[in-house]
Amino acid sequence: MSFHFTGAGRTRAPVTLGGTSTLSADPAGSARAQRLEREQQRRKQLASVRIQSQTRRILQSRQVRSQWQQQAHQLLQHVETDPSASLPQLVSGTRALLLSLGPDSRTLEQSDADNFASWLRLVSSPISEGKQLVFLPFDPAYKNNNIASSWPFLLRLACKHALRFLTTAAASRAEHAYSPASPSTLDMDLLAFLSLVTGVNSNSPSNAISLDKHGETLASSLLCLLLDLDLHRTLRAHILSFTLQQKTTATSLSTAISLSLVPIHSFKAPSALSATQARTSQGASLQTAIQVEDDATSHPVDPSAFRKKAVHAFAVDIMTIPALRKRLPLKAVTDLAAHLPFTELLDWIASQKPEKIQASPMHPAAIVSSKQEEATRALRRPYLLSNLLAFGSQRVNLIKDGASLTRYLQALTNAQDWLPGTDFEPPSSSSGAQPTNGIGSRTSRAAARSNEAPAEALETYERLRVLISDDHFNSILALSRKFPTSTRGPLFAFICSTLSAWPAEKQDYILNRLLYSAADAQAVAQSSKQARPVGPTGTGLIREFWRGYVRGSSLARNLASAHDNTRAREILSSLSDPSTSKDWPALVLVLEMLSKVLLTLGDDEFLSSVDEGFGINGGGGRSNAGWLSRDEILSISGLLRNVAFAMYWYEGKAPLVDLDGGDAADGKAQSRTPRVPGMRMTLLSLRSLVTTLLKQMHSRDSRHRFAPADHWLMVSHLDLNDFMRIVVLEEEQLSSEQQQQDELPAVSVGVATQNSAANSVDPMDEDASDDEGASDDDEDVGQAPQPLARLQQLRAQGGARSRHLTALNLAFLSPRLGILNNVPFMIPFDVRVQIFRQFVNIDAVKNGIYMDRYQRRRAVKIRREHVAQDGFASLAPLGADIKKPLEIIFVDQFGQPEAGIDGGGLFKEFLTSLVREAFDTNRGLWKATDAQELYPNPHTYATSGDQLEWYEFLGRVIGKALYEGILVDAKFAGFFLSKMLGKQSYLDDLGSIDTLDKELYKGLISLKNYQGNVEDLSLNFTVTDEEFGVSMTRELVPGGANIPVTNLNRMEYIFRISHYRLSTQIQHQCNAFFNGLADIINPRWLRNFNREELSILISGTDDPVDIADLRQNTVLGGYHEADLTVQHFWKVLEDFDQPMRKAFLKFVTSSPNPPLLGFSQLNPRFGIRKAGDDKSRLPTASTCVNMLKLPDYADEQTCREKLRYAIQSEAGFDLS
Repeated sequence: MSFHFTGAGRTRAPVTLGGTSTLSADPAGSARAQRLEREQQRRKQLASVRIQSQTRRILQSRQVRSQWQQQAHQLLQHVETDPSASLPQLVSGTRALLLSLGPDSRTLEQSDADNFASWLRLVSSPISEGKQLVFLPFDPAYKNNNIASSWPFLLRLACKHALRFLTTAAASRAEHAYSPASPSTLDMDLLAFLSLVTGVNSNSPSNAISLDKHGETLASSLLCLLLDLDLHRTLRAHILSFTLQQKTTATSLSTAISLSLVPIHSFKAPSALSATQARTSQGASLQTAIQVEDDATSHPVDPSAFRKKAVHAFAVDIMTIPALRKRLPLKAVTDLAAHLPFTELLDWIASQKPEKIQASPMHPAAIVSSKQEEATRALRRPYLLSNLLAFGSQRVNLIKDGASLTRYLQALTNAQDWLPGTDFEPPSSSSGAQPTNGIGSRTSRAAARSNEAPAEALETYERLRVLISDDHFNSILALSRKFPTSTRGPLFAFICSTLSAWPAEKQDYILNRLLYSAADAQAVAQSSKQARPVGPTGTGLIREFWRGYVRGSSLARNLASAHDNTRAREILSSLSDPSTSKDWPALVLVLEMLSKVLLTLGDDEFLSSVDEGFGINGGGGRSNAGWLSRDEILSISGLLRNVAFAMYWYEGKAPLVDLDGGDAADGKAQSRTPRVPGMRMTLLSLRSLVTTLLKQMHSRDSRHRFAPADHWLMVSHLDLNDFMRIVVLEEEQLSSEQQQQDELPAVSVGVATQNSAANSVDPMDEDASDDEGASDDDEDVGQAPQPLARLQQLRAQGGARSRHLTALNLAFLSPRLGILNNVPFMIPFDVRVQIFRQFVNIDAVKNGIYMDRYQRRRAVKIRREHVAQDGFASLAPLGADIKKPLEIIFVDQFGQPEAGIDGGGLFKEFLTSLVREAFDTNRGLWKATDAQELYPNPHTYATSGDQLEWYEFLGRVIGKALYEGILVDAKFAGFFLSKMLGKQSYLDDLGSIDTLDKELYKGLISLKNYQGNVEDLSLNFTVTDEEFGVSMTRELVPGGANIPVTNLNRMEYIFRISHYRLSTQIQHQCNAFFNGLADIINPRWLRNFNREELSILISGTDDPVDIADLRQNTVLGGYHEADLTVQHFWKVLEDFDQPMRKAFLKFVTSSPNPPLLGFSQLNPRFGIRKAGDDKSRLPTASTCVNMLKLPDYADEQTCREKLRYAIQSEAGFDLS
C-alpha cells in the first residue's frame, strides 16, 4: 500500500502529462487479476504457515519421541539389573517405548526396530521359577497394584506393533533384491513373543491368566485382538516374503505356521468357563488363575464365533498361499499336516455355495459382507483346493463314518464348482514367466519371483491332480460303498462336478476308473450277494445306480412321462426347479456312464438282455445278467427323447435362454448362464450329453430293432405339414443370407475371414465340433438375439465355415432346424426325405440349375467300355460344377455316338454304370466287409495324390446322385457312413453286424472282459499292419512300444486300436471323399439322417419291388387297363423274381431300385405306351421319361419271352 503526505490512504490514479489515464481500458478484468493475485498471496501465506507448523510438529515429535526412547532405555536398563523387583520401571519403560513408535501411518526406523527387539528379548527372558518377565505383572503379589492393572492394555498395544514390524519386514524382503535369505533376529523375536503371549504351547501361563469374571484368559484376549488386526494376513505376507529356494534357511516359517493354527485350537466349542478351567489346570508357571480385571461391562467370549472367525482367516489367508507345501520346511509341513483344522475347513468350504449354481441366486442389490468377498476371492483361486489336497487328502483313509465322507465330498464339490475350467488344465512351460529388464536394484528379486511362477503353477496342478488320482478316487469309492445310504448323493454330485471341471481327456480317465476298475466291479458283485455276473465290465454299476437312485426319483418319473405337448412343458420347470437339485447329479452321472459304456459295448452285449437268443451273425447271445433290461433301456431312451425335444423345441424360453453363455470369466455372464439346478453343468452341456446318448441308443435300434416303431417319434407335438413348410422357409432364409454374404465386397469378407480362421473346421466334422463347443467354458454372447440377427453374426464370420453352420448354431437359430439337425429321428423318415428334396430344390434355384427344359447343358462323351476312365477325365476337372446339368453322349465300341438323346435317362444310366465300375473292389480303391459293404482301402498306396483325386471325384459322384435323387448300387459300411455324418468311430461300430474285422472285435471284447492280469497277455500300445507281405509296427501313442497294456489302461488301448482301424488308417481317403461330397451336398442336410437312413438315401432299400404300387402309379397310352396285352404284362411282371424285377426297373428308369417313397414319387410316372401291332418287335424304353414301349402281344408267353430278352440284352439306344 502506498502512503502520501496528504494523509490519504487511497491510491491515486497516475496521470500522464498528456492528460490521458494509464489505467487499463478494462477495469473489470484488472480487478479480477488483482483479486487472483491477492488470493494467491493468501494461499502462499497459509501454505507457509502449514509447512512451518508441520515442521515444528515433526521436530517436536522427534524430540518427544527421542525423550521417550531415552526414558524407555533407562527404565528398561534398570529392569535388566533386577527384573523381579522392577515392576514400575517395566510398565513405565514399556509405555514410553510403545509411545515412541507412533501411529501406524508413521514409517518405522531402524532405531525403532532395535529398541523393540531389545524390549522383546527383555520381556521374554525367564525370571525366577522359569517364569517370563512378561507375566510378572500377573503375579498374585501385584493383584491390587494399580500399575500392574495397565499391563494387559500395554500387551495388546505391543501385539499390534509386533504385527506392524512383521508386515514392514516382509514388505522390505519382497521389495529389495539383496534382502537376506534367512529371517532377521527381529522376525524371530516377534514370532516368539506372539507365540508366548497367545499360548502356542498349551503349558504357557497365558492360558491360565484370567482377565475378567467371565473367564477370558490373557491368551484368548490377545488372540481376539490379533484376529481383528488380521494376524493371518500378516503371517501370509511373512511366508510369501521368502522364495521357494529360501525355505531351508527361513527358520521362522515353522513358528509362523504354529501361530496361525493357535486361534483355531484355542477357541474350543464348549463354554468359556469349562475351557478356562481346562487351561487353568494346565498352567505350569502360576499356581492359581489371577483375575486381573473386573469390569462389569465386559462381555463373555463366544468360543464358537471366534473359532469360525479364525477358520475363515486361516482359509482365506494361509490356505490360499500358492504352493504352500513347497514353501515350508519339512518340520512346518509335518506340523501343518498333523494339526490342520481339516473338519473345520471342510465345513467352511461346504458352506460357501457358488452363486452361479445356488438354488436361489443372490439379488444383485443385496449387500455382500467383506467376509463373503474375501471367501469369494479365495475360492476363485485354485490354491485353497490344492493346499487342502496336499495336506488333507491322506486323511480320507482315516474317515470312519458316512457323515465325515459326506462333509468331505461336499467340500470338494463346492471347491471345484468355484473354479473355472482353465485351472484344471496343465500349465504351459512359460506360465507366469516375466522377462527381466536388467534395470535397478530390484531386478534380481523380480527375476526370482517371476521364475517361481511356473513352479507354483506346476505344483498347484500336481496337487489338484490328487483329486482324480487312483488312490484318492478308489478310497472315496470304497468308503461310499461302506456307507451308501448317506454318501451316494454327495458322491454323485462330486463326480459330476469333477466331470464338468476337468478337460475332456481327464473326464475319460475318471469314467474309466469309475466303470472299469476291477475293485469296483468286485464290490458291486459283493453288494448283490452273488458271484460276479458274466458280462461286460462296468455295466453292473450303471444298473445299480439306475435302479437304486434314479429310476424311482420324482425327477426321472416326471421326465419319462412327459410324452405329449402339455407334459413336455413340465420339463422346463424341472430344468429350473431348485427342489430337483438333489436328483439331477444321480441322473446325469448315469447318463455319462451309459454314454461311455456304449462306446465299447458290442451289439451282442447290448441286446443280450433284450433278446437272450440274439447273436451277431447267428452266434449265440452273450449272457449279461449285469446289464439293463429291455424295459429299462426303453425307459431311459424315452426320458432322453422327452428332454431333448423340450430343450430344442423351447429354445429361447426360460430357462433355455443364453444357453451359450458358458463359464466365462465375467461374473455377470456366469450368473446369467442357465445351469442344471444345484450343479456346475450348464443346460447346454446337459443338452449335448442327452443328444449324444440319445443318438447312440437310436443307432443301436437302427441296426437291431428293440423299440416299438413309434418309440422315437414326437409327431404328436407337431403338424408335420406346417413343420415341413416352416423348415423349408427357414432354409430359404439361410440360403438368401448366404447369397447376400457371398455378394459382399471381398475386403469386408476378408476381415471376417481372418477373425474366424482359427475356428474353421472340416465341413464333415461339424458334429464333433459341436460337442467340443458345448463345454462349460464358452464365451458369453449376451442376450439371445433374434434368429436372423444371430444368423447375420454367424455369416459375418466368412470363410469356409460360413457355408457349414453347425448343428449347435442351427439350434440357436430355430427350434425346428435344431430338432432336424440334432435329433432328426423324432420326425418320420419320409417327411425328412421330402424336406431334403426341397432343400436341394432351393439350392438348385439359387444356383440357376434346371431353370427350364431348354437350358444349355455340358456335353460329355463316354465310351461304354471305359465309363469310369472317361467319366473321371471329363468330369473331375469340373469340380463343384458337376452339380450343373450334364448331357451324356454314349459312344459305342466302334467309336460312333449312339442314337439316344439324353433327356435324363442316359445320365442316370451313366451314373449307375460309373458307380458300379468305380466302386469295384478289384480297382484297389475300395475294400468290402464280410457283408460286402464298402469302405476306403486302408493301404498306404491309396493315400497317393492320384488316388486321393479319385476319392474326391467319387465323393462328387455320390453327391451328384443324391442331388439328382438317383439311387446307385453302392452300399457303404456303417462306420464309413458314420464318418460321412461327422461321427467318430469306436468299438460300437466295429462290433456291429457289418463288421470290419470280426477276429479283432472278438479279441477286443475278450480283453475288455478279461478277469485275470492283462499284463500276462504281453500287449503294448502298438499295432501291426501287413502290406504286400511286409509287416510294419506303428505306435498308437508316443513311446507306445514301451507302454504295457494293464488292467487300468486297457480301455484306452481298446479305444485307440479301434479308432486306428476305423479312422486313422483311412483318414486321408475319407477327407478327400467328404470334400468332394461337400462340394455338391451341404453337410448339414445329411445330418437329417442317421447312417442307416443315409445308406437308404444313397442306395435304396433291400425291400422287394412292389408291383401293386407300380401298377397303381402307372399311366397308360394307347392301352386300357382291361386290354389283354396289359393284363399279360402285369402277370409276367408278377411272375418275375426280385433280380428280374430290378433289371426291369433299370431297363425302363435306368435305376434298379424303386424310389424311396414309392412309385408315386417317380417323376414322370411310369408309363406304358402302345408300340404297334408288330408282334415280332421287342419292347423298348425311354428312360428319360420312364416309359415302356410295349407292342400288342397276343399271348402271355410271347410277352414274357420278348420282355425278358429285351431286359437281359443290355443293349444301347441303337437297338431301340
